[in-house]
Amino acid sequence: VGTTGHDGLTVFRSVLAEARDKNVRLAAIAIFNEDQAAEAKRITAEPNVAVMVRPVTLKQLHQKFQQLFAQKA
Repeated sequence: VGTTGHDGLTVFRSVLAEARDKNVRLAAIAIFNEDQAAEAKRITAEPNVAVMVRPVTLKQLHQKFQQLFAQKA
């Protein structure tokens, strides 16, 4: 969401809703800038969704996706 702001968050939620509507398994991670940490709390908790706040390494991102995909649908 970082550089895309509100528009990015809107698209993120839209993609989640479409995947839910079409019964498609999806793992999604929203990455926020440090100054957006409060905004990150507005993401609805779902088993297939994670929120991360920068700085985020590629290793951390990979591990989080592995965790999300490992969960049962």
